[in-house]
Amino acid sequence: MKWLSRTLALKEHTDNFHHRYSWDEFERFGEDEHHFFLYVSEIFAIILKKEPSNLSAVERGEYQGYLREKIHKINERNIS
Repeated sequence: MKWLSRTLALKEHTDNFHHRYSWDEFERFGEDEHHFFLYVSEIFAIILKKEPSNLSAVERGEYQGYLREKIHKINERNIS
């Protein structure tokens, strides 16, 4: 999984798979101590580490802030 660009999407790349998820596709978000959960449906979620080892401390802070901002907006949308 590539870390999030500042676009309206999340991109997933592996050797055999490529998919782009629009933020509008996520039904809800969640988190625990170590992970963010991005739910595409009731039975399918993308799980992201909160502290990826390939990011610097500054990048991790930006990454977490960006995800929390998206989580807040989507959860607000779902409450309305």
